[in-house]
Amino acid sequence: MLSEETLNASAVPTGERHVLKSGNTFALVDGRGDMFDLARSELGLYFRGTRHLSRLSFAVDGVPLLPLGSGTGPGGELIQESMNERFVLPGDQHLPRGVLYFRRTTALAEGALSQRVEVTSYAQVPVTLVLRFGLAADYSDLFEVRGARRAARGTTVPTRAELGTLTFGYQGLDHLLRRTRVTLRPAATSDGDEWVASEIDLHPGRSHVVDLTVQCLQTPVAHFDAEPDARPAPPPDLSEIGAARRAGDRSWDERSGRIELDPGRLSPWFAQSWADLRLMTVETEHGSIVHAGVPWFSTLFGRDALWTALSVGWLQPDLMRGVLAALAESQALDWDKSRDAEPGKIVHELREGEMANLFEVPFGRYYGSVDSTPLFLVLLAEYLAATDDVVTVLGLLPAARRAWNWLGEFGDRDGDGFVEYERHSPQGLLQQGWKDSHDSVAHEDGAPAVGPIALCEVQGYAYAAHRAMAQVLHRLGEIRAASEIEASADRLRSQFDEAFWCEDIGMYALALDGDKRPCRQRTSNVGHVLWSGIALQKRHSALSRALSEPDLRSGFGLRTLSSAATTYNPLSYHNGSVWPHDTAIAVAGLARIGAHQEALALYDELAHLAARVERGRLPELICGFARGDDDRPTLYPVACSPQAWASAACFLGLRALIGIELDGRSGSVLFRSPHLPSRADRLRIMRLPVGHQRIDVMLERDGAELRIESSGRGTVTLVEPPSSHALNE
Repeated sequence: MLSEETLNASAVPTGERHVLKSGNTFALVDGRGDMFDLARSELGLYFRGTRHLSRLSFAVDGVPLLPLGSGTGPGGELIQESMNERFVLPGDQHLPRGVLYFRRTTALAEGALSQRVEVTSYAQVPVTLVLRFGLAADYSDLFEVRGARRAARGTTVPTRAELGTLTFGYQGLDHLLRRTRVTLRPAATSDGDEWVASEIDLHPGRSHVVDLTVQCLQTPVAHFDAEPDARPAPPPDLSEIGAARRAGDRSWDERSGRIELDPGRLSPWFAQSWADLRLMTVETEHGSIVHAGVPWFSTLFGRDALWTALSVGWLQPDLMRGVLAALAESQALDWDKSRDAEPGKIVHELREGEMANLFEVPFGRYYGSVDSTPLFLVLLAEYLAATDDVVTVLGLLPAARRAWNWLGEFGDRDGDGFVEYERHSPQGLLQQGWKDSHDSVAHEDGAPAVGPIALCEVQGYAYAAHRAMAQVLHRLGEIRAASEIEASADRLRSQFDEAFWCEDIGMYALALDGDKRPCRQRTSNVGHVLWSGIALQKRHSALSRALSEPDLRSGFGLRTLSSAATTYNPLSYHNGSVWPHDTAIAVAGLARIGAHQEALALYDELAHLAARVERGRLPELICGFARGDDDRPTLYPVACSPQAWASAACFLGLRALIGIELDGRSGSVLFRSPHLPSRADRLRIMRLPVGHQRIDVMLERDGAELRIESSGRGTVTLVEPPSSHALNE
C-alpha cells in the first residue's frame, strides 16, 4: 500500500534546496541552481505530475563553481551568485580563484523554465570559456520519485540534438508523449545527448550573458504522430515571466486585506507566509485555489485547501470562493470503491501523471478523506458570513445539500450518530483523518484500532457543519430546516461528550474503534475539538490544562501525540511530531473558550519556531523533540516546504487571538475579547474586505489596555468580557 508516510520516508533530500512554482509546474534546485545530485534526489523540473528534467547542471570547462549566496528577485525569480575555483584553461592558462563572477537567475512559468547566466571577468587577461549545461530527463512519475516501484514503464524517445537545442521525449503507457525542449542562446552548440555549450571570449571587466530555456510539453500520441515536426511557441523569457508574476501578485494583493506589524520578530514570519501563500495559489476556471505543498502535494487537496481558506479567507475571500467552486465541481456523485468515493463526498486529492492516469495509484481523483466534506460546509458558511454573496452560495447549494446528505447517510456507517471511515480501496489510505499515516490511530497499549473509526475531531467538524448548514439555510430563508439542524447539533454535542470523554486521561479519546471502544490517547486532536465548539463548557478547563502540559507541548508547538504514550516517536510522521497548522488550530480552540493566556503562549511557540527556521518559512512538520538549551528545532527530513496550511498558520492563530468576526451583510467587524500576540504591540489591518466594504483597523497596546481605531465604511465593535461565542455557534 502506498501510504503518505511510506512514500514520504522513501525520498530523502540532500543539501540546500530552493523551490520555484507556477501553476502546475514546480522546480527544485540546489544551492548552485543545479538539478543534479549523485545521490538519489527529488531535484528536478516537474510538470503535471511528471519530472520533465532530472538534471540541469552548469559548469565552466567542466569545473563547478563556488556558491556565494542566493536571494529572490522582485518577480519571484531565484538569483544565485558564485565565483570560479582555481582551474586551468586550454593552452595551460591558469586562472586564479575568484576572478570570475557568475549571476545565475532562474524563473518559472506554467510549463516553462528560463535561466540566465551572466559572467563578469575580473581577470587581468582575456579568457576563453566554455559554459556547459548538463541535461537529462528521466520522466519519473512523482510517485516514482517518492519511492513507488512500477511493473512497467513507457518508452524513451531518442534525443533530438540540433544547434544549441536538445529535445528529450518519453511515450508513456497512458498514450501521452512527454517532451522537454532545451535551448541555449547565443552561439550554442550541442555536444551529444547530454550537453549544450556556449564558447565565449571574455575581456577584463566585460560581461557576457547566456540564456537557457526549457519547455515541458505533453501531447496525445496520435496527435503528435500526425504532426511530428510541429514546433511549440517559444517559452516566455525572464522579463516576461517576471512581469506576469508581478501582475499576479498585484492582483492578489488588491483583492486581499493586508497585515502590517511593527518591525520585529513576527514581521518576517508573516511576510514569508503571505509570499508562500501567493506562490501556492493557482488561478483556474473556478477562481483562485491553493495547492497543498511542494514537492509531494503540488496539487489540489480538499482538506488542505479548506483549512488554508478557513485560515486566510478573512483576508482573501476570493480564495474561499475558488476553493468551494473547485471542490463542488469534483464532488463525488456516485459510488466508486476503487477511489473510496461515495455520493456527496468531497475529494481528498486530484492528481495528474502517468501512474494516476493508469490507475496504478488511486490518487488521480481520490476521496479517502473523512473530514473534507464537513469542512466544506464550514467554509461555505464562513464565506457567506464574510461576503453575504448569496448568489454564489445559491449556486453552491446543491453541492452543500449533497455534502449534508453524505454526513447522515454515508458518513455514519452504523447509524450511531457519529461520522466514521473505513477504507474500501486496497490501494487507498488506511487512516482517513488528517493524521493519515497507517499507525496514527491506536489504543493506549499500542494496539492498532480496527475500524470503522470515528475520530474525535471529525465529530467536532460534523458539529461545526451542522451549525454551518443551519446558518446558511437561515440566511436563505429556510428557517424551519435551520432550526431542525440546530437541534440535531445539540444532540450530537451531548452524545459526543458521553461517548468520548475519558476522565483518566483528562481529555476526549482520540477515536472510537469499530467496537465503540475509546482509544485513550492524549493527542493534539482535542485542539480541533475545541475549535469546532463541540466540547461541553464543563470540559474547557481540563482541556486547556491538557494542551498546556509538557507531554504535549514541545516548546515549538503541540506534539501530535503525548510523549508519555506507548507509540510516541518524535521522528514519526504523526505520532509525536509537531505540525504548525495543528498547533494554530489549537490556538484558535483555546481562544474560543476564553483561555487567552494559554492561546497566547502556544502561539508564541509557533512564532519562536518561525524565528528559528530559514526565512521564517514554517515547514509542513518538525520532529517532536523538546526545545532544548540549543533552542534549535529538529527538522523532519522530507517535510514539504512551503506547505499551504503551515503558511496559513500565523493568520489562523492571529484571527483567533484578536477575536475578529466579519458580518458581510451589515458591513461590520466585531472584535470579541481581542488580544495581540506577545511579540506585537501594534497591528494594522488594511483594506479588510467585509461584504462590499473595505475597512482599515488598527489595534494598539496601550499599557494593559488594547485600543482599536478604524476608518473606512462599515462599523467596528468591541465586545467584552470574554465569551465562548465563536465560529458557527
